[in-house]
Amino acid sequence: MLKLPSTKTDTVPKSSPLGQDKKEVYFTNYGDNMTGITVTSHLFYEKVASMPSVAPKAAAPMSLEQREHERIKKARRRIKDIILANNFDVMAIITWRAKYKRCNPDIQNEELREFFDKLRKKYPGIKIFAVRHKNPDSEGYHVHVLFENLPRRALRIKKDKLDDCGRQTYCLLGWSRKGWASAEYIEKLKGVARYLSGRKKVASLPKGVHSIVFRGRNLIRADRESWGMTDEEIADFLFKNKSSIEDNSYFSIDKGNGYKEHIRYVIANGRISSPEMMRGGAA
Repeated sequence: MLKLPSTKTDTVPKSSPLGQDKKEVYFTNYGDNMTGITVTSHLFYEKVASMPSVAPKAAAPMSLEQREHERIKKARRRIKDIILANNFDVMAIITWRAKYKRCNPDIQNEELREFFDKLRKKYPGIKIFAVRHKNPDSEGYHVHVLFENLPRRALRIKKDKLDDCGRQTYCLLGWSRKGWASAEYIEKLKGVARYLSGRKKVASLPKGVHSIVFRGRNLIRADRESWGMTDEEIADFLFKNKSSIEDNSYFSIDKGNGYKEHIRYVIANGRISSPEMMRGGAA
């Protein structure tokens, strides 16, 4: 696990003593020696003893395009952070038989909450997280549901029905009157997180239709801390630890007006140097 700094972000000068602007870098601990790194385009404000306190400048108003980008980015981050911080072992795909229900998120939300309430009463201790996606080939939406601690008796084997990878599929019991609910056991949770938080899938939902449908109160929230690092320190840190970087979701893209997308990296194991160690500070 990464050794995180003892200090957190504060408000004052945006420049380091060397005169280099620092960017905000978030380290998110998902447990199991897995740490997410998010490098933002926002400047980081830190306390420097030799420099007077300076309040950050007011940010310029964002355009509609920038607001939409921020909305999608935050939704993707929430989905991925929740999935990686928990130990989900079953994923189900839920659909609706009636067309008016397939196209009505409010009805879907109400019926799913009733269904999840019944499951939690029947199987206390289960964890549930649900994400909505648009149907790729038809109107309306379907919902992916992740479960942790769901008993085997809640599933029924689909005879002679395997998925594209040859794995056994199951029926999620209790939903057949409303529609179709197929389930399978998860092999790679990081792959599921990457799939459900895909940019195209989140961006395809119209405004006002939320991607996160349901998240149980007993889900684990990932711990996050922020650092201020210059571009050179970021590049050096990522280069030295490139063998530990398993996945990157999106890269920095200059929009031409100084507005950049975030870069996100997922570290597969914790046996890497912290930024503090990388800069020669105390371990």
